[in-house]
Amino acid sequence: MTDVTTGTAAKRQEYYAGNNSKIADEVKRVIGIFLPRAFVLGGFDERGNLLTVQHTDYKKQIQSWLPDFFEHSFLTEPLLSDIQKLTTVFIATDKYLLTPGILYNEIAATKWLSTIHFIEATETVINHYDKESDVYYTYTWPSAIKKLLLSYFLKTTVLPLAAYQLNTIDTRGYQLQCCISGEQVIATLNHNGTIQWHQSFNYQTAEDIAYHIKLLCKQYNITDDELQITCTATSNEQSEIISRLGQYFSQLQQPNNDWANTISLFQQLYTCAF
Repeated sequence: MTDVTTGTAAKRQEYYAGNNSKIADEVKRVIGIFLPRAFVLGGFDERGNLLTVQHTDYKKQIQSWLPDFFEHSFLTEPLLSDIQKLTTVFIATDKYLLTPGILYNEIAATKWLSTIHFIEATETVINHYDKESDVYYTYTWPSAIKKLLLSYFLKTTVLPLAAYQLNTIDTRGYQLQCCISGEQVIATLNHNGTIQWHQSFNYQTAEDIAYHIKLLCKQYNITDDELQITCTATSNEQSEIISRLGQYFSQLQQPNNDWANTISLFQQLYTCAF
């Protein structure tokens, strides 16, 4: 038994939309997010309303993707007591390749991915097709985590966390979507509903994120007034990061409470999953 399963290195955060004593019975669908050092669950009622978010993570000093951590969550998390409720899980990855549908070839995409990134023997390559934007998202995740998930939840659908950003946005101009976790940002730039740029990168401060966005604006010759930015987050801890980003971008939509960006994320993931 490791520190992340005994609780000495793990940390839990919880959000409830109402009376938490009744929510477990009211939850009918569960969506999960796998992060390198975190596991997040969102519980929904039968109408698709988000009732609760359960976020558990462990220290950055410990290696990423520990199977013990995720298996412990599978066995002890009340939201997972009924395995039929976990319908979809989303995987955060920093190894990916976007390919327009007209250019896609599965063998070539896998080869290009291994050229851009070092694919370890312990990783599995998956291809996801987004019909609305007509792009393929080729990405990796640890084979041990995939095997563990399928051993407990055989019928659960697996999607990349970036999937919700791939759908065409019905707005004019430049729209930047950012999903911020405890150590990673997944970002997609759209112009008039067409994907222009996508990147996953690690960060330590809000200034690290601001630097990437400012560099993107310079590359595409976008002024601050032209860029609409929306941020989602995997937990309430990122609300301070997003607030600080507002100092650099006047068009950044600010949260009205600490969990607002996480609620927004799960609402969009629900739409993506169903």
